[in-house]
Amino acid sequence: MSSRCCLLALLIAGATLFSAAPASDSPGSFLDIGERMESFDCAPVVSEGGQAWVAFLALTRIDSYRELGADGEEGENAADHAEPVEAEGADTATVDDTAETLASPDEVQPEAVAETGRSEAVELKLVRPSLMPRRNLPLDFLLGGKHYQLRRDKDDEICLISADGTRLGSQAIVRARRIYLAEDTLHKLGIRLSYAPATSNFRLVGGLVSLRYDEGKKTLVCSTLLPTRAYAERVANDTFRVVFASGFVGKSEERQVDSLGNTRLTMSNLPGDRVELRFVQEEATGYKLYAEPKPETFFKLHLANHFSLVEYRETASGEISVDVEFSRATEVKTMFLTSPPRLVLDFEGTIYDEATKRIPVDIGRVREIRVGQFQSQPPTVRVVVETKQRLNYRILKEGAGERYFIQFYRGELRGGAVLLDPGHGGSDTGAIGVSGAYEKSITIAIAKSVASKLKRMGYRVYFTRSDDRFISLGERADYANRLLPAIFVSIHANWLDNAEFSGVMTFHFPGSVPGQTLAAMIQRHTVNTTGAVDRGVRTANFFVLRETMVPAVLIETGFISNAAEELKLRDPIYQSRVAQGIADGINEYFRTVGGFF
Repeated sequence: MSSRCCLLALLIAGATLFSAAPASDSPGSFLDIGERMESFDCAPVVSEGGQAWVAFLALTRIDSYRELGADGEEGENAADHAEPVEAEGADTATVDDTAETLASPDEVQPEAVAETGRSEAVELKLVRPSLMPRRNLPLDFLLGGKHYQLRRDKDDEICLISADGTRLGSQAIVRARRIYLAEDTLHKLGIRLSYAPATSNFRLVGGLVSLRYDEGKKTLVCSTLLPTRAYAERVANDTFRVVFASGFVGKSEERQVDSLGNTRLTMSNLPGDRVELRFVQEEATGYKLYAEPKPETFFKLHLANHFSLVEYRETASGEISVDVEFSRATEVKTMFLTSPPRLVLDFEGTIYDEATKRIPVDIGRVREIRVGQFQSQPPTVRVVVETKQRLNYRILKEGAGERYFIQFYRGELRGGAVLLDPGHGGSDTGAIGVSGAYEKSITIAIAKSVASKLKRMGYRVYFTRSDDRFISLGERADYANRLLPAIFVSIHANWLDNAEFSGVMTFHFPGSVPGQTLAAMIQRHTVNTTGAVDRGVRTANFFVLRETMVPAVLIETGFISNAAEELKLRDPIYQSRVAQGIADGINEYFRTVGGFF
């Protein structure tokens, strides 16, 4: 079914929306103007002759609407304050309010009443009050900066006229002394009638009015006819987009913006009355969209690499992590200075568009954070973290450098934080052994044994799960990135169709040097404590290895598809041997690199 048919079906089904009674008695008294809900004292939408009609009053609620006086100057923006015009002595109780024809030319015209100020000054005939508009015509107004006139033509039809005299769309109708414009007339104004499921209201959707690029400021300025919300997001290394929550463009089109590093801009309509501006760049510039949470009609997109201080928080190390983000990959230079002790981080090629900021922290041994634009050429943002004493730190980079976690660490071996991740759990049993052993049961038993041994060595241990519950892979990685332990160790049991295959193998993410170091140490110690077949250290693109910021490994403690190895992995004594190997590998890693790499 077409969107137009759906609208008509809604109009027919909601007949109470079209009552001439005051809208306070009707659910039809609400209409969304873009993303902003407005209430009306009349039905804002009615059905007539197979199409929908919208009260002219709705146009007066648009931010860019301005009424013009007789001299063409902007007048008071009266939102339909005029009183009804009635013939003296008319018995409104007996008038047929359902008549569909407009008042004939020889009936009282509102212009005549307005000129004389007294109804008896003109020859009167019976007027159908329900059909007389509540506005004096002609009415001149501006909408979206364009001049329009609402007036009666020579055939006494109320119509909308453009500045060049062109009639726009169908004639208007009058219901309950309100003027209603047809859908095709709204289209000429750059407005569509739609339906908003979120509010269960009809909605006016406005087009994009203008799109202008200021090369000097590297800023794209966009305005919409009706208030909406917008957000920007990166969809690929060389591509980002801006999406408007409501709106439309007349047709999808592409524009090449050479001054932006050969940026190709594509504008297109999306489902749900949304608009997308997609930017594909040969060389990424970064971006920042200036948009308020509330609906608005004016947006600025600055094409530069913007710095954002996401947050600072206490982590598993007992000190803070400072999280910063950029709109494209960025490199960082660091130096630690004394008097007072402070870590200085310079992010070259970045913009900070706020005043220099001092943030008191006083968490652990960190006093404060200072952020500001250090220099304009090349543009460099400087972050200074002042501490009470010299602290160790590590810098964790997400992706190619779009986000950094700067985590501080006191340097003591004792108290190092380890996050253990027993695989599977709850409804996710993991692999099932030849005799029915669940992988989830084996992994939690080994993880608890590892934790017990690490605690005796002086480490602090955390779990992604400590009982039989389902935890998604995303939740495991998110928890690790919030906690920022020194390391992340995921524990699993393996399964293959080859029932003869057995042994231990440990994985790390490709290119992770600390992950490779930790995996090698855990693999070697686990093979030594268990006597299992050494299947070596390998790389894998496992989710928890890829999405976890800290050094991460995943150990497959054996194959429960092998009957003999399954029997061992169900044995608490053998589980303790596996756990000892994992704990010894972790301990060697801490003693070698101090917990940070």
